Amino acid sequence: MRLDILEPDARTEVKAQFKQYLDARMAIYANVSDDDKVAASLAKAAELQKAIWTRLIAAAK
Repeated sequence: MRLDILEPDARTEVKAQFKQYLDARMAIYANVSDDDKVAASLAKAAELQKAIWTRLIAAAK
């Protein structure tokens, strides 16, 4: 819900990235027995987290 305070252009982009981030985080637990898949999901989540924060910082300015 906090994403709704963003301007419309930023809101759409960040919501899409946040959904991808959550999917990556859930994939970690869905594949807990597969080290390669867990590592890939962790890397994807970290990449998305950085992109989200970068976009949020820019939107806050």
